[in-house]
Parts: sequence; C-alpha cells; structure tokens
Amino acid sequence: YKIDGYEGIFSCRSVSNGGLAVYVRSDLTADVRRNIVDGGFHHIYCCIGTQRAPIHIHAIYRPPSFDVRQYFFEIENMLANIPKGCDCIFVGDMNIPTNIVTNNIVCEYKRLLSCYNVFVMNTDVTRPASGNVLDHLACSDSLVSGIVNETVVVDFSDHSLLLSTLNIHCKSSSMLLQKKIVNHRLLDELFRDSISRIPQNIAANDKLVYLIDSYNSCLNHSSKTVKVNAKVKGHCPWMSMDIWCLMKQKEKLLKKKRINPNDSRTVELLNHVSRLLSKKKAYSKRNYYQKLLRGNDQKSAWNVINDVLGRRTKHGESYEIEKDGRVINNEEQVCCIFNDHFSSIGTNLATRIDSDRDIFRMQTLPNEQNSMFLSPTTRPEVIQVIHKLDS
Repeated sequence: YKIDGYEGIFSCRSVSNGGLAVYVRSDLTADVRRNIVDGGFHHIYCCIGTQRAPIHIHAIYRPPSFDVRQYFFEIENMLANIPKGCDCIFVGDMNIPTNIVTNNIVCEYKRLLSCYNVFVMNTDVTRPASGNVLDHLACSDSLVSGIVNETVVVDFSDHSLLLSTLNIHCKSSSMLLQKKIVNHRLLDELFRDSISRIPQNIAANDKLVYLIDSYNSCLNHSSKTVKVNAKVKGHCPWMSMDIWCLMKQKEKLLKKKRINPNDSRTVELLNHVSRLLSKKKAYSKRNYYQKLLRGNDQKSAWNVINDVLGRRTKHGESYEIEKDGRVINNEEQVCCIFNDHFSSIGTNLATRIDSDRDIFRMQTLPNEQNSMFLSPTTRPEVIQVIHKLDS
C-alpha cells in the first residue's frame, strides 16, 4: 500500500495476522537499521533527523503468542544500544495491557522502560472489545513535553487508531532568570533599629525622607539576588524564576505519576501545581505585554504584535547604483536618485511634446460655443490678483 508523499518500509506477514509498515515523509531521510520477523514478532528500526541528533524509532508488532520474556529481552537490547544523549520512540501493537497497573507483567514492563528514562504516553483504550491499552507509544523523557496523543475509534478494525504528534521544532534556549529573596526577619530587626535612631530635632518631611532611605538601605542589606541560567523552550520573554521553578516541579510530578499512576497524593499535587502554573503564566504574560504596549509608539506596538504572532521582519538587502560614473550604496542617496528620476518623468515628457493647445485636433470633443476651459495658473497671475485685492 502506497501513500503519496511518503516512502514505505515494510515488514510483510506470511500468515493471517501480523505485518508492520512504517511510512516516512519523502523530504525526510530515514536510515533503516533493522527490519526483521521472528516467530510473528515484527521489528523495524530506523533513524530520522540529522546525524548529530537523530531520533531512534522502533516500530513493533508483538503477537500474543510471542513469549513475553523474549519480548523483554528484545526491548532491553534495543534500549541498551541507543547511543547516549539520543532520543527514542517505541510505537506499535505490543499486546501488553498497560492500563492494568496491578498486572505483574505490566509493572515489570514499565519498570524496564523507566530504567532507560522511557515512558508510555497514551492512556486511552485502543481495543474497545477488551477495554485495554494494547497499542501504545513510549518515548524518551526529553520528548515527553512535545508529544500529543489522540485515539480515534474506527469501524474497519477491532483496534482504535493511535494518533501521536511530536513537536520537534520547539528549540531550547538559555535564559538568565533572577529573583530577589528577602530575609524578612533580618529586615524587621534592621528597620526597628533604624527607627530607634531617628533624629528628634528635624522636620516632619525630613523624618519621612529618613525613614524611606533607612528602609531601602535595610532592604538591600537583608536581601540577595539568586540568578539561574535556565533552559526554556520556545519564545518566552515573560518567563520568571517562579514560573520556571513550578515547571520543573510539574515535570518531577509527571514522572512520579507515570511510574505510579494510582498514587492519589501525586495526582492531587500535580493538579494543584498545574492550576498554579496556569495562573502564574497568565498573570506574567498579561503584565509583560501591558508594559510593552503601554506607550503611544505605534511602531513599537506593532513590533510587539508581530513578535507574539511569530513574525520576523526580514532584513533588507543592500543595493548600489551607478550614476554619472559614481557607485552609490548609501540608502538615502539611492532613494533620492530614484525619487528624482520618477518624479521628473512627466515634466521631461511634457517638454518633448509640441502643442498649440488645440484641444479639438483629434475631434473627440464637441465644439461648444459657450464652453469655458480652465488652464493652470501661473506665478505672475497670482501676484497680479494679490495687487488688485490690495488696491
């Protein structure tokens, strides 16, 4: 079976069940490293992406008759041979009900994957008849945040379709985050001491100024600035230290939940952190963009809008022009030369056309005896009219 725009990698079946195919978009390069069939077990292993950072994809079909222990051996062998620092994805019909957390085989399977920082991502039922998740996608921990899974029920198969999207275009960038931490106990002690030493023989306004200066000085002595060079994904100019810490905390809770999905305490903490993170993000974004749009400079406002929409202004190319034997590359001078040229075209053409002002030469206008024709005024005519008005 062929799909337009895709190259197929096939592991054909010799019996009524089984078979496997991987379709790779034609503009991507796939390095096929393994394509085997062993006792009904199908495995296609390919790498997609650059040589420096490829994604290792293992497509698998494991029939129910294939020994589980042998399957675990195969999986561990695949995981152990993935180069250090590379990401991997396992996808297919493994016939292991990952939703039954009390099943010993399932628990052992998930522990094996987690030992290599690989986690099962989908939780919706893929075989409605049994209510189990037999088809699943597992990926490296670093790809978790970019995976989006959907399950589609179809009438042409007893298995539902698992649709997974991986966003690999979200690049990470370093960002310096800082936060001032205040020791309020020390601040209180220092400020109380400064109040006790306030001069008594000065005016009320001077006392107020003294208190403000003393408080600012105490605040500086009782606080410290913590700086972190954080890695963030995408364009997040509104990122703060608090948001970044909450995101790291959420990632840790997600890992705990994947290892033990039935831990109610972990689920409760994860929901709480997620709600708090959403509020913090909304508040930080609103404040950040309100500050940028607060001025009356429309150019700056449009720059902010284009930045939010992901539009990037292309840098103009430099041009040069030759005039009177000189090469001119200054943008302002080039613009003036073009402006002078195009604005003088009409005048130059008018000087080349001889006219006796006979508008009926082409006989396209009716000759009316009582008609009036207007001509452009001249400078002497304007001066003459002004003199007449003055007199």
